[in-house]
Parts: sequence; C-alpha cells; structure tokens
Amino acid sequence: MTTTFKNVRSILITTLLTSFFLISCQSKKTKDNNFSTSFAANSNTTLFQKIDETILAKMKDEHIPGVSVVIVQNGETIYKQGYGIANIETNQKVDPDSTIFRIGSISKALTFFVLTKLIDRGLVDYNDPLSKYIDGIENPYDLKDTIRIKHLLTHTGGFDQIGYGRQIHDFELPLGVRKAKRPGISEFLRQGNMRRIRPAGQHFTYDTYGTTVAGVILEDVTGLSFKEAMHTELFAPLGMSSTSVEVESRNLDRLAKGHGYIDGQYRTMPYEVYLTPPASSIDATPGDMGHLLEAVTNNGRNEYGQLFTPETMRRVIAPQFRPHPEFVGMTHGLWESRRIGSI
Repeated sequence: MTTTFKNVRSILITTLLTSFFLISCQSKKTKDNNFSTSFAANSNTTLFQKIDETILAKMKDEHIPGVSVVIVQNGETIYKQGYGIANIETNQKVDPDSTIFRIGSISKALTFFVLTKLIDRGLVDYNDPLSKYIDGIENPYDLKDTIRIKHLLTHTGGFDQIGYGRQIHDFELPLGVRKAKRPGISEFLRQGNMRRIRPAGQHFTYDTYGTTVAGVILEDVTGLSFKEAMHTELFAPLGMSSTSVEVESRNLDRLAKGHGYIDGQYRTMPYEVYLTPPASSIDATPGDMGHLLEAVTNNGRNEYGQLFTPETMRRVIAPQFRPHPEFVGMTHGLWESRRIGSI
C-alpha cells in the first residue's frame, strides 16, 4: 500500500509567507468576474497566470485536493484565488474569503504579535523574567541565567522541544468532547512540559513550548482566555472576522478538511486538537490572512484598524537575534530569509 499524506493547508501556508516576503510587482486593481482581484499590467497578468499553472501542476503531482493563494503588496491584496476542493466528502470548493484553513504553526507568529502589543502598552517588558508570569519551569542542568520575554520572541528561550503528548488523540470521540478533555495551557505546561536544556539567548530552536508560555502571559496580563485575547487584540481590530483559535462551531461547514491520498483515493483526516493552542491552533480564511499581511506591509495598519504603530512595525520586522552577523536570524517571531544575495 502506498500512502501519501497531504493537508490542504500546506501550500496555503507556504504561499502566504513567501508572498509576503518575496513577491514584488506593480499593479492597478480592477474588478473581474473570475478572480477576487485582477490586474491591468500585462506583466502581472502573465505572472498570475504562471502562478495558476504552477499550483495546478503541483496539486496534480502531489495529490493535493485544495489550495488558496493570497498575494499582498504594500498594504493591498493584489491577488487571491482558490483552487480545487476543500472537502472531498461534500465537494465544497475552495474560496479564499469563505474557506477556513488550519494555519498550524503560523499561529506562533500571531501569538507573538499580540505579545508585542502588550509590550508597546507598557503592560509587559522585554526584560521581564518569565518567572513573573509562570512558575514551574524545570531546570535539570541548574542553569544560572534568566529566561526573559525577549527570548520568547526570538525562539531562544532554551526550552526542550519535547514533542510527544501534545494532542488529544481519541479521534473516535466528537470534536467538542475532545476539546473538553484538554487542560488549560498553564496546567499543561506545568505537567513536565517546561524544561530548560540550554542557556537563554544563545541558540535558536524552533519553539513550541516557549510560544505556549507566551499564551499564558497573554492570559495573565489581559485577564482573558487565550482565545478571547487573540480575538480582542488581533482578529477583531484587523477585520479578520472568520479567524479564531480553533474553528467556531458555527463555521465547521466552512472548514477545509485535511486529506490523505491512500491507494489512489483521497480520504479525510480528523481535526487535530492540540494542547499548545498558542503555537498550533489558529484557523483562518486566506482572505483574513491577507488582512493581516496588509497591516504588516503598510506600517502596521490596514483599512479596518491598527496592529502596530509604524515605529513598532519597523522593530517587529527588524532582526532581533542572529547567531552570526552574516547569518539570517529572527525578528519578532518571524524568520529572516536570504534571497538573491540580500536578507
């Protein structure tokens, strides 16, 4: 038996991020009957046709049933499109403004955006020790340095990435029952899931557990649940009306299912319930992610509201940690990337 597992979110995630950092084109937006946005410049039309061709070929080659693309430039969504189907059981088509995807680990960056907002308000400080907000951090090697907020933002807190035990597996149970079995995020972390293994601020390690600690800090400072804090501080202000920490029950029919390709057929995969929601569990439409990128590429503001001041936005995308001056590193929860000789 040949089994290939593909999730419909995979190319969405890659495309959203690469579109933000890499796509550069000049365009004028006009209305079109076939796409959410279309373009007057011939060079752009050719580019977007090539994107369509490339994605459709990739979908065929890798047995991916559904994809969505959003491209944002200088605060404006200049292209968005859906391809294929979101759910083979219902034959629901992918629509960038209505289909909800699991964005997976991109949740980490969004969690750090909200933490940065609290820093800007003076409610949290870069140099605050984590012990101010949560206890129970294990230190088996008796490390003497202090983990601080700034280390969370750059994935340099030195936490062990334990990995196992992060999901409620009982897939035969209804989704609501599985969610109800999950402990609070601070309780989960205190169950042996905050363990230091290296000094803070010295090494980058992709950090699920430090991001989850950031979620505890959001709860502590705002007095809200993590889910409510993300809605109040990020989703609502930026017009991300279909985005939530885990899909709302009223929107389940809009959710893109995960799919496996097994013995020549697609099969839907169950919804994964994580014990690390700040790192793993935001669900959003591509259009909503476009609204976020509009703010990120427009000095912190989109047409709905403000994410950051221009000064903060510049700081958020500026390098905060590099292992060597000539290496790429981390900004505020975002990776730098080297392309065509420049960072």
